[in-house]
Amino acid sequence: MKIRRWASAAAALLLAACAPATTSANKAWPEFRVPGADFAVLLPEMPVASKDDAAKDGSVSRTYHVDNGTIVYFVAYAVTPATKKPAPLDGWLDNIRHELVDKMKGKLRDERRLAMGDARGMELALDIPKDDAPGTYALRGRYYVKHAGSGKERKDILYQTFVIGEPGHEADATVVRFLDSFHFVAG
Repeated sequence: MKIRRWASAAAALLLAACAPATTSANKAWPEFRVPGADFAVLLPEMPVASKDDAAKDGSVSRTYHVDNGTIVYFVAYAVTPATKKPAPLDGWLDNIRHELVDKMKGKLRDERRLAMGDARGMELALDIPKDDAPGTYALRGRYYVKHAGSGKERKDILYQTFVIGEPGHEADATVVRFLDSFHFVAG
């Protein structure tokens, strides 16, 4: 599916810098926690791993998705060793937005900033041109960033929860439920 290719490209880009379509918003969704991560999210079903990489320097990037035929739900997580002078979190979010819009040739429709504990976040809505037909896909997602640890253990963390689908579906109650379910967990 072309949507998955676009979404995988978006997740890969940002990591470097199937429930029926009629799924009820009231149906019980399983909680999903990325292995080794400090957050959880609800999804219509358990996701499939799209990417799971770990490097010798301690960098980790993981991407998971659920494709219900109408919307593809994505959860992505990236940890990298912190730079000597960590970027301000809002500047990091600005770079994410710019890269997403630029690389996907998208049109930014909406943006708002969020805060959750020591993480800064943003919610975006983009229209992304289809490469296989006229029209666009709609992307709606939330991206959180934070600096964690201290000394040699410092790291930068990027959390991504987003959906891609036909325009209009990004406003479905199930999408709101998914995005709103993101929360940090202990240990």
